[in-house]
Amino acid sequence: MPGSHASHGRLTSEVLRLIDAARISVTCSSYNFTPRSRMWEALRAASARPQMTVTVYVDAAAGTPQQIADHLPAAVVFQTTTPAGATRPLVSHAKMIIIDHVIMLTTSANFSYNAENTNIELGLLVHDT
Repeated sequence: MPGSHASHGRLTSEVLRLIDAARISVTCSSYNFTPRSRMWEALRAASARPQMTVTVYVDAAAGTPQQIADHLPAAVVFQTTTPAGATRPLVSHAKMIIIDHVIMLTTSANFSYNAENTNIELGLLVHDT
C-alpha cells in the first residue's frame, strides 16, 4: 500500500531494505520494471557489490529488457521468448523476489512507480532457512 495511506505493515521500503542487506544473491521477476521504480537503483547497488549475483526476469514487451540490462551491467537479465510460429513473445506476469536463498516475496506489484506509490498491492513475504 502506498506509504502515505498505510498505518501499519510492511511497505515497499521493506523490500528495498532486504535487497540492501543481501550478501549472496537477488533473483527477481516482474512483468513491468521501469526506471521510476525504486527497485531500479536498489538492484544496481546490489549488483555492484562484490560476490553478489543479481538475476532479473522480465516480460519482453513490457519489461524493457535491454534498458534493464544496460542499467545493470553486472546482472543477468532474461526476457520472455517468442515460440516458433508465434507472432508475439510469451507473457511473464510473475512478480517475485528471492534474496540470499532464504527470503522470498511474491506480490501483485510490478517494479514501477504506480505499484510503489499509488496502487494497493498484496504480497506474501516468507523467511525460510
